[in-house]
Amino acid sequence: MFDYVFKRKRTWITIFILDILGSILFFFRNREIPSQIQRILVIRLDHIGDLVMSTPFFTRLREQYPAAEIHLLCDANAVNLFDNDPRFDQIIPMDDHWFSRSRKANWFSLLQRALQLRHFHYDLGFDLRGDFRTIFFFMFIPGVKYRVSYGVRGGGFMLNKEPLYPARKHEVEKNIHLLAASTNRKIMPGNPSLVIDLEVKKFMETKLDQLGRNRNKKLIAAHLGAGYPSKQWGEDHFRRVLEVILDFDQYQVCLLGKKDEILLPMEFLEQHDVLNALGATSLKELAALISLSDFFIGNDSGPAHIASAFSVPILSVFSGTNRVEEFRPWANISEVIYKDLECSPCEEKNCPLKHHDCMTLITEDEVLDGFRKLAREAAEARR
Repeated sequence: MFDYVFKRKRTWITIFILDILGSILFFFRNREIPSQIQRILVIRLDHIGDLVMSTPFFTRLREQYPAAEIHLLCDANAVNLFDNDPRFDQIIPMDDHWFSRSRKANWFSLLQRALQLRHFHYDLGFDLRGDFRTIFFFMFIPGVKYRVSYGVRGGGFMLNKEPLYPARKHEVEKNIHLLAASTNRKIMPGNPSLVIDLEVKKFMETKLDQLGRNRNKKLIAAHLGAGYPSKQWGEDHFRRVLEVILDFDQYQVCLLGKKDEILLPMEFLEQHDVLNALGATSLKELAALISLSDFFIGNDSGPAHIASAFSVPILSVFSGTNRVEEFRPWANISEVIYKDLECSPCEEKNCPLKHHDCMTLITEDEVLDGFRKLAREAAEARR
């Protein structure tokens, strides 16, 4: 408790005071996990990449509690990533929470949802991020009997189990550490994984054929956008890199993402080996298309982590927004291009120093060299 990750002093002090008062009021909280676990709530409200990095936790949780009913509370935009996923009995969507990029938090609606969750009578709950608001609204108010999370963003006094936060560990390992601490067992993390419906996969195979897929060439899924400006290397840089790769005449590129997010010249989009799927897929279809690809190229973004869930070799251009060792794709074959600067990690949506050196200092030659290395590693793995 009190080992916070906040950078802003005012936030640190506010949460510290709340935690001090709360720890006094809840000093005698229950420390014993219920002997019978019938229903479990897992909360992961932040972004797609965070959800995908949580999938090894989902797998191990189902292994630990094969007979329990497990519910996932997540952002509404990510719900269809988990359609027909055997690890969950129910997916509960939220679209007006504090992590949403498209809507402002509706506190009355959040309170209503919290009260609705009381009817499930959860025996065990995990908040994988460790956030005061999440712990309060979705584990404390709903009356989850045994609450497990990190107190690094406050709210530790509301938890029944607050493991020591493993700073500088990868997000996959942090999630697994919560489960291991709650069960008092050593649990090893697996790889990220997603379940894609066979019909969706067949549909995307047909779509790729319609776009001009040449099955004699390796397909590169390219997602050139990112959630924040601070994470974007720039589509012009990527375009020039992809043009060089296409000159090898053994690759095709399929462009993914929002249509209005990526601005590329028509002469590039109309090239024979460029398949344009911008704005043409749902999230589930995008995941299926990535699963059909031989490589992935892009920024630090949700689709890069989706590629890791299908063991697709990944080339990621990583900004200084987050620590590479904590948030890089958890993948067997990957190359991450980044600059280790003193100002990193800034954890900001836009460069607070205005120079964006963590990205502008990355050269196209470095990225090309990274892809060549990635291609060699992938070829060796196939032998």
